[in-house]
Amino acid sequence: MRFWSYLLQRLGFVVPILFLVTVIVFVISHVIPGDPAHVIAGMYASEAQVHTLRQEFGLDRPLWEQYWISFRRMVAGDLGTSLYTKRPVLSDLITYFPATLELTTFAMLLAIVFGIPLGVISARRTNQAADQATRFSSLAGLSMPAFWVGLLLQILLGFSWGLLPTRGRVDSLVTLDHPIRQLTGIYLFDTLVTGNWAGFKDVAGHILMPGVVLALGPLGLIVRMTRSSLLDVLREEYIKTARGAGLPENRVIYRHALRNALIPTVTVIGSMYGFLLGGSFVVESVFDWPGIGLWGVNAILNLDFPAIIGATLLYSLLRIVCNIVVDLSYYFLDPQIKLAGKYEG
Repeated sequence: MRFWSYLLQRLGFVVPILFLVTVIVFVISHVIPGDPAHVIAGMYASEAQVHTLRQEFGLDRPLWEQYWISFRRMVAGDLGTSLYTKRPVLSDLITYFPATLELTTFAMLLAIVFGIPLGVISARRTNQAADQATRFSSLAGLSMPAFWVGLLLQILLGFSWGLLPTRGRVDSLVTLDHPIRQLTGIYLFDTLVTGNWAGFKDVAGHILMPGVVLALGPLGLIVRMTRSSLLDVLREEYIKTARGAGLPENRVIYRHALRNALIPTVTVIGSMYGFLLGGSFVVESVFDWPGIGLWGVNAILNLDFPAIIGATLLYSLLRIVCNIVVDLSYYFLDPQIKLAGKYEG
């Protein structure tokens, strides 16, 4: 019962948080300099055309009235119409989100698959060559700007050596010869399930470079957190007892120590996954990846208020869900954690 009561308690915060987010984003997006009607109409539009656009999108009304109209629509499940694409914002979110989900999930899987083992190796060989190399690499991954790494890889792997494509999600010629049957909008999954091997190869080639760039930051954090947590656990008395009992070192590490050491690492993974789902703007812009990040950048540049609010709501919801999942994962990693007691008292 404590598990379910805690879950309901956390879900109860979702609506107030999202409401507060809409208010803050709406006010900020409407007080910044610029007129979206002028942006939409173009630099050669007449004042009459701009005025008509203001009336069409309700931009001539008071700020509080604009928010009230927008809020009523959001409650009804209508996020409004994008001022730039002229399509419903919800439709755009559904269209562009699978690309971001695919890229972010791919990047996080890379970070987890390589980060945790490297963190374990670093902890087991403290202050040795492997530890020093791992720590230096993780720090470099955290320090290097994503746009700089992305441009560097594009120049080397794309333009100079021609090993990988530098932009987009899939080659247009491949989609003509081997059309992708969209089941989920996640191309790697769709091409694999339908047996479209030519499409799968091309999609994998396109996602590899932006996926690696996006994975560098989380990879560095996971390595450092795993190393630090595992070193702390290895100093515990029960680990010394297990070693004293003659248990093999691999069993002590992977069966007894790593499970407890993973709790802080899971927190980092969940937090970074939620952050990347809504924060991959730079990588998507550099690689022209057609996801929420690139769509959100265009919305900001064109002062597309409904799209900005819609993207922010989605981002906030994803962060909340990721945080709840992380908190609930503690219950399965360590059943001794009493969620209700921990957060209520």
